[in-house]
Amino acid sequence: MYIFKKVLEITYSKLKLMILGFTSFFISSLMSVSLEYNEYLSKLFFIFVLCTLLILISKSTLQVSLPISIISIGISYCIRAISVFLTGIIGIIINVDNTNIIIGIILALLHVSLTLLFLKIKRVKKGLSFFVDKNNLGVGLFISGFIIIFACIGTNETYISDQILSILIVGTVISSIGLFLWIRKSITEHYRKRLQVKAEEHYHSTLAEKDEYIEQLNNSNAYLSKVVHRDNHLMSSLKYSIQQYKNCTDETEKQKILDEILTLTNEREDLLIKEQKANKVLQATGSAVIDGALGNMYIKAVAHNIDFSLIVNDEIHYLINNIISQTDLETLLCDHIKDAIIAIDSSNITSGKILVTIGMVENIYEISIKDNGVDFDIDTLSKLGLERVTTHKNTGGSGIGFMTTFETLNKTGTSLIITEYENKVPFSKSITFRFDGMNSFVIKSYRSDLLKADINRDDIIIIPTN
Repeated sequence: MYIFKKVLEITYSKLKLMILGFTSFFISSLMSVSLEYNEYLSKLFFIFVLCTLLILISKSTLQVSLPISIISIGISYCIRAISVFLTGIIGIIINVDNTNIIIGIILALLHVSLTLLFLKIKRVKKGLSFFVDKNNLGVGLFISGFIIIFACIGTNETYISDQILSILIVGTVISSIGLFLWIRKSITEHYRKRLQVKAEEHYHSTLAEKDEYIEQLNNSNAYLSKVVHRDNHLMSSLKYSIQQYKNCTDETEKQKILDEILTLTNEREDLLIKEQKANKVLQATGSAVIDGALGNMYIKAVAHNIDFSLIVNDEIHYLINNIISQTDLETLLCDHIKDAIIAIDSSNITSGKILVTIGMVENIYEISIKDNGVDFDIDTLSKLGLERVTTHKNTGGSGIGFMTTFETLNKTGTSLIITEYENKVPFSKSITFRFDGMNSFVIKSYRSDLLKADINRDDIIIIPTN
């Protein structure tokens, strides 16, 4: 039953385990009594009942559960044959007759122990699922069938001669070796197939990422070509207009030319903003997914008339493969860029700025998001990571962003550094994620004394800005 459970990866409830335990005890007791009357029929009946029970407790189809139940019994008998051999040696050593109850206990313990040890072998434990493949059932059923036949034949000298018994023992050993070699070969083949599938998936994933990156480069190239083409005409017009302005003596005409120049430059700026909304021209981070997320945030920022900049000093391959998952990093960036946009909108300034910096500082990855929006409320800082708080509820803030952030920081051991600048130019604050494994929370602020007085938390380090 245990082998069958492992092969099909079945999970039982406590109630079902109790029912199976009672049923097993009942079947074993019934068989031990019936052996006295007819050993052959008793063993065959036992196998039939056991197969039926295994099929009933399985959620798989009959085509899968029936052969797997037979193979499981075959493996169990194979392990039992080894247990009998070892028990015989132990009986000889301790000089105990084979009818002694001690021998029965030793045999049972060995059978259970060897089964558990067999299924704890890493390669076996992870490779048993290959049995479910219909292509692997044939040989397994054939060898298991032979083992079951040999196991069912009685060993009493009244029914079988010593010569036939010896042949059957040899046959059982050969069948057991055959089953072992087949399992070993099939598991190896199964692992090779799995590795091949994983390799193909990785190849297709890499290819898709490269295709996306090439598409981004093509879009960027198309965008820059448009800008250069338009600027070529603009420069010619500006050059002509400036020359006219220099040669003109009439003040009214000069003002008219100057207005035309300003109109041209304003039109160019409007066209650039329009193109930027549809084309993300940002530095590549090394991940197409993160590039796409930053591109979307860039468009959102431009829609709010916010100057969005990205500086990538080091690509993030190692970061997303060893420290933080790509999904968590994407969430981290998007949450806090959105917060920066909301903070800028709340400040009612006309020239919003956001700067995202990605790179290594002292050989440690850092991601910094700077903005010139409103400062954090002290109450908000005191509750960050402990409960959902926001100072921008009316403009879209929910407070869930920082709760998710702290879950990610705790999971990855990342430190959070919030810096507040007194000058407010060009930025009022920055949020830095330092992937140093320290999982610390630091606030650097020009109002550090005020924060220390109002924030009563042991997990926050508050220091003044230089």
